[in-house]
Amino acid sequence: MYKKFKDDLKNLTYQKNSSFLVKINKIRHNPGIKMVLMHRLINETPKYLFFIKYIFKFFYYRMMYKYGIDLPLNLKFGQNFRIYHWGGIVINPDSKIGDNVTIMHNVTIGNNMKNIKCPIISDGVFIGVGAKIIGDVFLEKNIKVGANAVVNKSIFKENSTVVGIPARVINNIKKEPL
Repeated sequence: MYKKFKDDLKNLTYQKNSSFLVKINKIRHNPGIKMVLMHRLINETPKYLFFIKYIFKFFYYRMMYKYGIDLPLNLKFGQNFRIYHWGGIVINPDSKIGDNVTIMHNVTIGNNMKNIKCPIISDGVFIGVGAKIIGDVFLEKNIKVGANAVVNKSIFKENSTVVGIPARVINNIKKEPL
């Protein structure tokens, strides 16, 4: 029933040779992990447990206000979604976020008020501090969005770094075999 929740709990708190108490402390002291896990818990709780779901929602909205992370309950995101630093994160509920995406603080992901289309972010994307991804934008796999970059056009080059206002590709990241 709670498969995605269990997988996220395992992935987000993973450390080599870490004990149960270390994992619990990591959850207690990291608001991003709390928000992602609570989001999963609410969305995977069956409708017939409506009272428990209501209690979860109460604490979820309280955490949204406390930590400044606007993560709507109808947002669709993949496995291993990470929010490293809390505060000033606003994500439109119509956006789609893939697996292994990392978001830093003060990030905005949403539409541009001219049309209602929202960004689609593929797997393995890293979004730096203060980045804005606005409008009908598609980000390809393994893109790194630099700090304070404003992405308003789609980026179709895999494994690249995007910086600037407006954002432009500065290099391609070559994956070398180990």
